Amino acid sequence: MADTFRVGRAILVGDSAHNNNPSGGMGMNSGIHDAANLTEKLIRIRNGESDSVLDDYARERRQYAIESVQLYTDQQYNNMVMSEEEARQKRNKSLAETAADPAKARAYLLRASMLEERI
Repeated sequence: MADTFRVGRAILVGDSAHNNNPSGGMGMNSGIHDAANLTEKLIRIRNGESDSVLDDYARERRQYAIESVQLYTDQQYNNMVMSEEEARQKRNKSLAETAADPAKARAYLLRASMLEERI
């Protein structure tokens, strides 16, 4: 994880800011969300706001990467390499229960696509 997503006029977005396991597409998804957040900030600057809003971008997106992207990719990786039969059965049961419940399935998919905060 980069210490900051901004140094002067240089802005880090997506995988340039953090390494993560490619499982689940979180690098691509976070890059898209980073770009959307940055675009909003650049529009605000173009409309007269201070470029200090780029510090907001750097803080917001780094915090999201720490609290969501890293945790989710670690969880996905751990699920992929799980070798104990009892643990795999427990995971599979949990995923089946999530898939069978429309509300839980929707929440899971929104989280996995990084849309839970936008809807």
